[in-house]
Amino acid sequence: MSWLHFKAAPHRMMFFNGAVQTIFPMLLWTWELLARYQVVPFIPLQIPAQSFHLFVMLYGVVTFFIFGFLMTTYPRWLRGKEVKENQYLPVFYTLTTGWVLFYIGLFISKWLILASVLIIFVGWMMGLKILWNVFQQALSPNKIYEKYLNAALLCGGLGMLSFAIWLFSEQIIWLNISKEIGLWLFLVPVIFTVSLRMIPFFSSMVLMPYKVVQPLWCLPFLAVAVFLHTLLSLLSLKEWLFLVDLPFAGMVFYLSYHWQFKKSFKVRILSVLHVSFLTLGISLVLYGLQSLVWLISNVWLLDKAPLHALTIGCIGGILVAMASRVTLGHSGRQLFADEGTWWSFWGLQVTAFVRVFSEMDFALNYVLLLLSVMLWLGFFGIWFFKYALMYWKPLIDGQAG
Repeated sequence: MSWLHFKAAPHRMMFFNGAVQTIFPMLLWTWELLARYQVVPFIPLQIPAQSFHLFVMLYGVVTFFIFGFLMTTYPRWLRGKEVKENQYLPVFYTLTTGWVLFYIGLFISKWLILASVLIIFVGWMMGLKILWNVFQQALSPNKIYEKYLNAALLCGGLGMLSFAIWLFSEQIIWLNISKEIGLWLFLVPVIFTVSLRMIPFFSSMVLMPYKVVQPLWCLPFLAVAVFLHTLLSLLSLKEWLFLVDLPFAGMVFYLSYHWQFKKSFKVRILSVLHVSFLTLGISLVLYGLQSLVWLISNVWLLDKAPLHALTIGCIGGILVAMASRVTLGHSGRQLFADEGTWWSFWGLQVTAFVRVFSEMDFALNYVLLLLSVMLWLGFFGIWFFKYALMYWKPLIDGQAG
């Protein structure tokens, strides 16, 4: 184990910090939940705990994974120049500094939190500039997926700025904008676009015979759907979300069927990607049904259940599935989901189910909420201890990187 191995590739450094982000902030959130019922002493934060949780889950847990993944894949997808160490190291240092200051600021100063968010934003835009340069200079004539990914990353930066404006102004509208942008204009487009680009490709390598289905009309459909969802939510017109979310879910199910969801279970490392993508469709159905019920009966039936089906089941699942695959492949190991990886993934799906059900059973809401957090920590903990040390070790096949 050495620093030289750790900094040998962008995904190594970024994925390690991403792995830490799956654990540390959830420990803080667990303490907050326990303190509400006086199980542990209450530690006051400089901003509401819910806003801290929102910001970390939308912009913290995934940031390092996304930049590590795209800095690795953009040159391969686009036949572009490899991202060099002197390019990704400053991004890593800036993002890391920002997040360390953010957690310190939670306990001592709201203004330090604001400064840390701006530092994270600077690191974010540095990373986006690197990807943009690869995109601009690449030889490949087909850059459609990367165009949507660049736009989503830019939106993520704008959502982060909205959070900074909320910290400064304390006007709740900016917090709501940050939430909607972070989920619907950043995370969902990134997850969907990467899935459309990679799941059929991975499937074609192991499922025979296989017909690759990647209809490019899905990308403008995606753009319209996420924009309308964001707009309707910000305008408090959630009773009409079903007009957007149910067709969006239909597109996800259409793709899942043509990507041979059932057949994917022949290969574990592939099936976890398929299941995670299908969960996107399930969460969209929940959003649509909630919207319809609200329109018909003025009852907000599912509350945050669709949100957590999306964030834990889909986004968390894709994170585990894709990060495991990249880590194994780029460390010289076989692309095989062993028991630890397999049960980490399915444990996270159980976590999503428990968190969703907690919104429907008010008598057990707190117990189920706390249980879901403990499950998250347990199953991501298994994943962490399996993969985190790999980023500090040489490739087992003796190759460079």
